[in-house]
Amino acid sequence: MRAFLNPALPRKIQFHCLPPIFPSCPPWAIPVPEINLNLLAHHKKTTNSTIYRTHFLEILNSFSNAVLCFIDGSNFKNKVRSAYSIGDETFSLRHRNCASILTTELQDIFQCLETILSLPLSHSRSFRICSGPFLLVSHL
Repeated sequence: MRAFLNPALPRKIQFHCLPPIFPSCPPWAIPVPEINLNLLAHHKKTTNSTIYRTHFLEILNSFSNAVLCFIDGSNFKNKVRSAYSIGDETFSLRHRNCASILTTELQDIFQCLETILSLPLSHSRSFRICSGPFLLVSHL
């Protein structure tokens, strides 16, 4: 592919292929994560914010002893920012202005997971990742 693309690109741009990534275990051996979509039953625009927040806190409290992780992103004046937290630590990221919110959310989930995996003894703890309405970026 490189032989095809390099001549087609201007001289100052070079195309570098990424090596394929092979997981250490087959995908069917990975446990399925628990995903809670209960808040979808309550439309945020038509539900009182106190009731919505109460349902959200009930969901969080149902995961006792879990380390809570939050992810959020926003566009403001054509700038894309995002943040994630793991427990009491907060990390903020600056993305390309052309990135969509969905792209930044996926990148943030990846960064959050990467950070969790780099923690000592992270395999012995339970982590819950929350992405949604009242999270972090407003504090950046």
